[in-house]
Amino acid sequence: MIWQMDLADELGYTTNRYDAILELRQEGLTTSKLDQWFERIKKRVNTTRTICQKL
Repeated sequence: MIWQMDLADELGYTTNRYDAILELRQEGLTTSKLDQWFERIKKRVNTTRTICQKL
């Protein structure tokens, strides 16, 4: 993990050091985009949970 952080520092980043590592795996992927993606998933899970509780 420490090596990954050193790599991120070497690659450079603007907002979050994990963005540099994510960019290596998927071009254009950022922690901000992942946060948005997980928020959408959480909303869908909560909606599904609410529907299931009513059954």
